[in-house]
Amino acid sequence: REGFVQITTDEVFQGACWYRFTDTTAECEGWTSSEGRISRRFEHNQPIGFFVSHAIQSDAIHLCAYDLKAGEGLQRIRNGYTSTLSHRGATGPSLIALPHGYLFTLLGRETVTVKAGTFPALKFRYGISDSLDDSYGGRDIHPPYYMWVSDDGDYITLKATVTGYMQTFYELTELERRKNFF
Repeated sequence: REGFVQITTDEVFQGACWYRFTDTTAECEGWTSSEGRISRRFEHNQPIGFFVSHAIQSDAIHLCAYDLKAGEGLQRIRNGYTSTLSHRGATGPSLIALPHGYLFTLLGRETVTVKAGTFPALKFRYGISDSLDDSYGGRDIHPPYYMWVSDDGDYITLKATVTGYMQTFYELTELERRKNFF
C-alpha cells in the first residue's frame, strides 16, 4: 500500500512524504522544512496495525483494526506508525514507529444525526479515560477524543470531538456515495 502526506500550517508548507507499506517494511521518502530530505525505513515481522496521517478520516479508518466481534470495551492496536507526534498533525511529515500502539474503546452503537443525515454509528474513544490522564503511557498526554463512525464497514467519520486544550468538533456535512467508482 502506498500513500502521500503533505502538511501545510497556516498556509506555510511544512513538508511532504511518500509512504509505502508491505508485509515486512514501512518506509517513507520526503522533504520537510525543518529537516530537508528524509528517508525512513522500518522492518517488521507482524502486520501493520495502523498509520496515522492526521487527516480526520484517517483517524476513523484505522479503527477498522478494532475487533468488533470482541464487543464493547478497550483494545490495544499494536504495530502502528504516524506521520508526526504533534496532536494536531502540524509538523513533519516523517515516519515514526508506535510499537505500543493506541488504545481504543468501543463505547457502543448509536444512531447519529449530522448535517449529512442520520446514520447507524459506532462510538469510539481514543485512550482509556474521559479525563487527562496517562492513557497514552504518560509520555504525551492527549486530551479525550471521541469519534462516531458509520456502522456499515466503511468507517466514515460522522462526527468527532476532542476535549481538553484542543476543544475541536467535526461533523459530516455532505455525503455522496458513488457506485462503480473505480
